[in-house]
Amino acid sequence: MELFTWEFLATFAGCSAATAIIVQLFKGVKPFAYISTQLFSYAVALIVFNVAALVVGTWDWPTFGIAFLNSGIVALASNGAYSAAQKVLTSLRGSDKEANE
Repeated sequence: MELFTWEFLATFAGCSAATAIIVQLFKGVKPFAYISTQLFSYAVALIVFNVAALVVGTWDWPTFGIAFLNSGIVALASNGAYSAAQKVLTSLRGSDKEANE
């Protein structure tokens, strides 16, 4: 069973998932820690989209051009999904603390 395929990475959902995972793994690493997480996630999304398109064989100059817009949407989505998950986990932990008291 494959969790990621190149075809999946070329989609909005695949690129969003990969971007969120890569950014969360590397945002604290020294060269990346000095730039904003939003900018880092945009760069990751742009790279993932273009590499996936190259591997799948759908890359061309118009695809490269639209990847700048698509990467912005993916970066916003992956950052928002992470923030939402973090809020849910924080509220669940708060509920656990209240139940234990």
